[in-house]
Amino acid sequence: MPSGSLRVRSYGEGDVAWAEELVGAELGGRWQVRRGERVDALALPGWVAERDGRRVGLLTGAGRDDGWEVVLIAAAERRTGVGSALVAALVDEAREAGSARVWLVTTNDNLGALAFYQRLGFRLSALRPGAVDAARATLKPEIPAMGEDDLPIRDELELSLPLSTPARVFESGNRSYLRRVQTPPHSTIELVPAAPVPDPDRATVAVPAPGDGPGYWAGGPSAVEVDGVFHLAYRLRRPVGRGRGYAVAIARSDDGEHFETVAVLERAAFDCESLERPTLVRLPDGGWRLYVSCATPGTLHWRVDAVDAPDPTSFDPATARTILPGDERTAYKDTVVHHDGERWHLWVCCHLIEDPTEADRMYTRYATGPDGLSWTSWHGVVLEGRAGAWDARGARLTSVLPTSSGWVAYYDGRALAEQNWEEQTGLATAAVVAGNGSAHFVPLDGPVATSPHGGGGLRYVSAVPLSTGGYRLFYEAAREDGAHDLLTEYVPSAD
Repeated sequence: MPSGSLRVRSYGEGDVAWAEELVGAELGGRWQVRRGERVDALALPGWVAERDGRRVGLLTGAGRDDGWEVVLIAAAERRTGVGSALVAALVDEAREAGSARVWLVTTNDNLGALAFYQRLGFRLSALRPGAVDAARATLKPEIPAMGEDDLPIRDELELSLPLSTPARVFESGNRSYLRRVQTPPHSTIELVPAAPVPDPDRATVAVPAPGDGPGYWAGGPSAVEVDGVFHLAYRLRRPVGRGRGYAVAIARSDDGEHFETVAVLERAAFDCESLERPTLVRLPDGGWRLYVSCATPGTLHWRVDAVDAPDPTSFDPATARTILPGDERTAYKDTVVHHDGERWHLWVCCHLIEDPTEADRMYTRYATGPDGLSWTSWHGVVLEGRAGAWDARGARLTSVLPTSSGWVAYYDGRALAEQNWEEQTGLATAAVVAGNGSAHFVPLDGPVATSPHGGGGLRYVSAVPLSTGGYRLFYEAAREDGAHDLLTEYVPSAD
């Protein structure tokens, strides 16, 4: 065991020649390949570990849209605390920057690295079979075919360490959620817009509650902009015993604030006890589809039906087909559906209903399919509540925006069963996984938006990127008397 104190400092220009020699011997050079990209690892910020003035380890990394990445780590000493100290330095920087996670990519043969990072609390978050084979063929032919313990090097494994430090929220003119990304040893600070955050004080009422007092709600919105015209689907509700979710309405607007109702679909037409949040989608052929959440009478069960129509005024419940039937254990409701030009993506809120005292708990599953009706590939739970956090009782994804590296999502969460119907809004990010679509969403600590009234509920955000730039947000929010109005606000682009 080497003696002497260990110190970690910033990596700088004077370390480059030493670093090239170290990584050449340990990792095959400064150019590293992951996620289908070549990265000059020695051109990035980093940290150097020294023992009694002698350099014994190096880590480089950088802040990305989906967290801080460990790009390279190399040590001249093994099992002496060098690697752990370097990772701790990056984790501290990521926390200070308000990042939601630290992540890295390693290979299937690197059993030592897999054990090391798991001991530090990292967990497997993505697997990309054949990614190293593809990189060897197209990006870095010198990657060896065989690795440690005579294992073939074929696959990339991504590991993540979620960070519990609250993400920093900055005020800005466009009220976007901003995350500070520091790049030591440089002094620059970059403000990265991730998603516009709702501000009910600046919003206007698009649809008022259908009555006064708790239990009267207009909300659960799903909005689409086409050629400058806004199309909005939403749920209307009365208190339990007076109708619950009694109708889904479709409305249109030229300005996003003043809406004209063009269709109302009553719950009786779907043979259900209550309706919840609909999802309105423009089809690739120019038609329209409405996904409707329907409660089975006398039970805690929910299903999802789909109705197609040539235009938003002509949805006919008689043509509805059940696409997510659920079962005696699981209720499906409150979908988010996205078509990326090639395939369909579904995020659906699930409730386990066998135990009525636990049935309010919720989580989000993710699936893909060819037509938006049959979901042929299910990819598991991608968002769920966190023990001890503000979203401990559940996490329901409500809107998804594509980013350069994956998705950023709005979700509803709450800590207690007693807060059912008064969920608040959080944000989460996910990186795209080849052949899948998204990995597990990593929440940014929150909530990021609440109502100042009633039980604080601000939920079901529907974020619409505008063809003219910026966003229009639609969401349901509690008002002073406990009713819920459907609010909207325009958020200009960060430019």
